[in-house]
Amino acid sequence: MDRGELNVQTAMVQARWTDPVPMTIKRQDGYEAPDNFVHIVEPLNFHFFTRGIPEVIPFADEYSRAVHGAHAVVFFYDKGLRSSWGYMAPGDHANADPEDQTNPFNSMFIITRGQGMARIGGREMILEEGQTIFIPEGMVHELWNPNEEDMEFVLIMFGENA
Repeated sequence: MDRGELNVQTAMVQARWTDPVPMTIKRQDGYEAPDNFVHIVEPLNFHFFTRGIPEVIPFADEYSRAVHGAHAVVFFYDKGLRSSWGYMAPGDHANADPEDQTNPFNSMFIITRGQGMARIGGREMILEEGQTIFIPEGMVHELWNPNEEDMEFVLIMFGENA
């Protein structure tokens, strides 16, 4: 993070709470965290570790981590909003595990380059550059890349539980 190779929120992002990460925050024994603890800590970490004004987040493969079966760079997480850039290399499969296929918030995938496939609410579809796919909270979804080129996207997750 100090060399600008990985931003703090990308370092901390997890598909599941048990996933290993390059950086995590642990609560001291006996500390009773408020319900909004994560929503206090995430923006604080972002602003503390992101240097300069304006705060610049580089995004490309070398700044990403594998999460949910794709590669991601977190732009910003805060209460009600999560945003990131990502890509799926050939053969990648995001949300392949049924336990990962729903979210308690809305998601929008904005396909910026390449093509892929998705199964959303039981419907299989082709994802193409220039499309935005809205997935309501609770809807089952998975994405994969059967092609020979990467598929890139911007992911925006929002709503009360984001």
